Amino acid sequence: MKSKLDDMYAQHIEAINKQEVAINRSIPEITQIILDLKRTEEFRSFPAWFKVTLPTFKPRKINREQIHQQIGSLSIPAITFFLDEPRILTDIQTEYKGGLCSMSCLSDSELWTRGYDDNILRLYNLHGEVLRSVQTKSGNLPWDIAVTRSGGLVYADPEERSINLLSGTQIQTLITLRGWRPCYLCSMASGDLLVIMDSDDGKQTKITRYSGSTKKQSIQWDDKRKPLYTSGYYIKYLSENRNLDICVADNHACAVVVVSAAGKLRFRYTGPSIPRELFHPVGITTDSQANILTSDNKHRIHIIDQDGRFLRYIHNSGLQGPYGLCVDSRDNLFLAESPQEINREQIHQQIGSLSKPGITFLLDEPRILTDIQAEYIEWPNGLNRVSCLSDSELWTLSYNDNILRLYNLQGELLRSVQTNSGNAPQDIAVTRGGGLVYTDPRDRSINLVRGTQIQRLITLPGLRPLGLCSTSSGDLLVNMDGDDDEQTKVVRYSGSTEKQSIQWDDHGNPLYSSGYNIKHLSENRNLDICVSDYDARAVVVVSAAGKLRFRYTGPPSTHGESFRPNGITTDSRGNILTSDWDTHRIHIVDQDGRFLRYFHNCGVQCPRGLCVDSRDNLFVAEFYTCKVKKLQYYK
Repeated sequence: MKSKLDDMYAQHIEAINKQEVAINRSIPEITQIILDLKRTEEFRSFPAWFKVTLPTFKPRKINREQIHQQIGSLSIPAITFFLDEPRILTDIQTEYKGGLCSMSCLSDSELWTRGYDDNILRLYNLHGEVLRSVQTKSGNLPWDIAVTRSGGLVYADPEERSINLLSGTQIQTLITLRGWRPCYLCSMASGDLLVIMDSDDGKQTKITRYSGSTKKQSIQWDDKRKPLYTSGYYIKYLSENRNLDICVADNHACAVVVVSAAGKLRFRYTGPSIPRELFHPVGITTDSQANILTSDNKHRIHIIDQDGRFLRYIHNSGLQGPYGLCVDSRDNLFLAESPQEINREQIHQQIGSLSKPGITFLLDEPRILTDIQAEYIEWPNGLNRVSCLSDSELWTLSYNDNILRLYNLQGELLRSVQTNSGNAPQDIAVTRGGGLVYTDPRDRSINLVRGTQIQRLITLPGLRPLGLCSTSSGDLLVNMDGDDDEQTKVVRYSGSTEKQSIQWDDHGNPLYSSGYNIKHLSENRNLDICVSDYDARAVVVVSAAGKLRFRYTGPPSTHGESFRPNGITTDSRGNILTSDWDTHRIHIVDQDGRFLRYFHNCGVQCPRGLCVDSRDNLFVAEFYTCKVKKLQYYK
């Protein structure tokens, strides 16, 4: 019992000792808390209320215009609808004779223009006044123009392989290409430049993006490594959409090709599904709603949305040959009307001359591709003249026959037309519009065959029209003799209006021999006027202004040898071809009169009339055999 009590006592003593140790440890902490509580007296001297002063905002007058300039503005969404019939607000008559091709808006009231066969860029206002006229730096024809974000004008010069900037009064060459020719271009919202270019061999086409003169991007292939665009020098205008898509009117592909900013194909628009018909887009632009507008060869404007869905046509507004397009900041559409309806063959004829410059050579021996037997009987009705209506059709004229005949390359007679007077014509020429003009010396008239009608264009009292040609501008050049056979001159007509007379050199001497003799003529690509003067034994070449450039009297190595030029034509390289029927030869000289070579080893007999097609194939009218031979003379 005692031992149990002793154990309990020991346990209680141990517990008390532990509690004492814990209390002793807590005493310093308790003492500090008591001291802290005593310090509350120090705070009793602070005021019971606080006065707090808040910051104040002092507003200033807001300059909304400055804010718009710095950060832009958000327009109020508006619901717009297409008009049932668009309204013509302005009609501007330009100075271009050969056709108006493209435009680019400098502002809502001023626009730059480019003509088909003119090296002058013109700035017009909405009243039709010419504000500026600028000739290209090289004197070559520009192929496309675009206004930059800073208000400059860029243009493409394929011949020089250059892209040039007109800024103020200066023209600066921005980019010069090697192995490629720039054709079409547009200025982007970012300030970059998009350029469509074709390789020198005409086998590749691509779009290149430039920042200044630095190449940033190239767009050429789809995801399957197939070309996005047709190759060759065909129409391919382009425009950037507001969603940054790149839209190309690929005329030869019969499609509008749209790729993203990254160059990925989004869609091809080939015309509305109904009605399904041939579609050849030409000009192209986009508006603020991201709609794409493109002109075609049916006198219509197609409007599609940014995803390629057809919305509607503009085709009931009296449009005639719509070509280039652009829109202003208010979505008003400007369109360039070309005087002729453009089809694929005409396009190839118009721009094919640059197809393969600098890489072709004359064949040592021309190849006969086609041999067409005309219906004319032998002397005195020998075959005299030939003029290409297309690459596969040609008009022919006999020496003493009042029937004009149209053949295809298979020798099939497609049309026969008798002259109005019943007289035999002296010369024929196909016009840019596809009509046929002929001279009637006895009737002293120049006449136009169009469709089934023959129209007398010009009557010349006291003068007899002989040779003639249709120029790239659509004018007519006519060689004529006076009734007294003492004067000869070349006259340029626009319609029936005389524009120019060419007769004398700078010394007052006649440029051409007088008398009723052979003097046929052709316009070269540099606009020189080339006359084969049979009696003068020379090809006489004058500039477009009528200034004598040179006389070709045969190659120097054959000085004194007979040279009697008869037919004459020019090709896309600017070379002049003339037939010498006495020696059964065809002479080729360059545009500066340098002899290049003869054709005399290809079985051509007594060559008279000459013409070339869009591919530089030569058609030769043989007088006595009454055959037309088609020759290939370039490699």
